[in-house]
Amino acid sequence: MVDAVENGKVYRWTPHRERRQVKSDATNKSDTTSGASSFDELEQFEEEINPKLLKQKASWWMQYKLLLTRMMVQMWRDKSYIKLRFYMNIVLALIIGSIYRGVGDDASKAFFNFGFAFTIIIAYLYLPMMPVLLQFPTEMKFLKREYFNQWYHLSSYYAAMISSKLPFMFVLAVIYLIMVYVMSSQPLELFRFCMLFLIAFLTAMTSESLGILISSHLSLVNAMFMGPVVAVPLILLSCYGIGYGKSVYIHPVMRYLMQLSYLRHGMEGLVAALYGYDREDLHCPETEVFCMFKKSKFLLMILGFENLNYVFSVACLVLFYIIFTLAAYFMIRQRLSLRTSNNVIVQYAKQLLVKHLNFSSYNY
Repeated sequence: MVDAVENGKVYRWTPHRERRQVKSDATNKSDTTSGASSFDELEQFEEEINPKLLKQKASWWMQYKLLLTRMMVQMWRDKSYIKLRFYMNIVLALIIGSIYRGVGDDASKAFFNFGFAFTIIIAYLYLPMMPVLLQFPTEMKFLKREYFNQWYHLSSYYAAMISSKLPFMFVLAVIYLIMVYVMSSQPLELFRFCMLFLIAFLTAMTSESLGILISSHLSLVNAMFMGPVVAVPLILLSCYGIGYGKSVYIHPVMRYLMQLSYLRHGMEGLVAALYGYDREDLHCPETEVFCMFKKSKFLLMILGFENLNYVFSVACLVLFYIIFTLAAYFMIRQRLSLRTSNNVIVQYAKQLLVKHLNFSSYNY
């Protein structure tokens, strides 16, 4: 029996090419004491096993709930990590709120308010992305072991991992944005704050998905290096053209590249939330003789934001989030796949990446 089943080897987990090779080798073996070949006994043994018993008995929804509960408990037990992120958001909110104190309703400091919006974009680029770049390459070790042991589906694990991060991110976003919004004297209108919060939260979710995408196929060291490097062109494209006005010509190629930066759409959404939808005139201090940017529409025209569309910005952020999330899932799935490509060029390129850039190493 041991010889017949190859000591418990399950052939359905091996690639088809290797499976055919194993079966061809099995046919060349000598007959057993029962008079039948090892291959015949193996075929008979496979027929006696019900294939349904080899599948997970737990449903996808049950796997998702159990994994989500496990991840939430693990995150809650890591008190130092929770305190660090909480205090970091509080301190950062106090610093940003102090720097841009009172600029939201001051017509003489209207340009500084764009700097305030830019700080929100930068904060929700790095705050969600950097912890993922640091943690996920390490989690891949446990994911590979549990996935190959068929504890759960990859899709249930991935959905639980994304869902487990949202509640804490939501709470931190509420605390941070309320503090900086009030301290910077932005218009106290609920719908404007909700619009700003939606853009900021979508930007944070997209940044986290981008971090998962970057770290899905990189080691810890390479992921921590590539994350800030990828963020640099996104930041530059997000603020390119601000202050040029509508009279300055921008090349169509550059306009297309600007649309490829999700931070650009986040910036436009924040500006639309703060200055769009018929905002009242800004307050001009008595110490100022004349305030050029008292009218919000004139300010948007000077800065080149006269054609803002808040709904379009939200749709673009959602689209980028879906693209990054699905791309990260397929990258992880390819990483865990046992099948290899038959293309010689692809295999050679992968060997070069592994040898020189250490893309597939998780020994850090």
